[in-house]
Amino acid sequence: MRHVCGPPRANELKGLQEAVAPLGCTFTEVNKETDNRFEINDATCTAGQYDFKIDGKYRIILMDIGD
Repeated sequence: MRHVCGPPRANELKGLQEAVAPLGCTFTEVNKETDNRFEINDATCTAGQYDFKIDGKYRIILMDIGD
């Protein structure tokens, strides 16, 4: 069972958008799993649809092909 802290704050959302933008990705839903980890599901990218795990420094730590 994973812990979800709720939606990210505005500054966190901006950091997440900047993290995936170089890959041509946008997203509409993000979960803050912990204070230092975020999950983006079903991001639309130029190369297809992906899920991401991003750390508190807005580094992509996991990029997986979306379902």
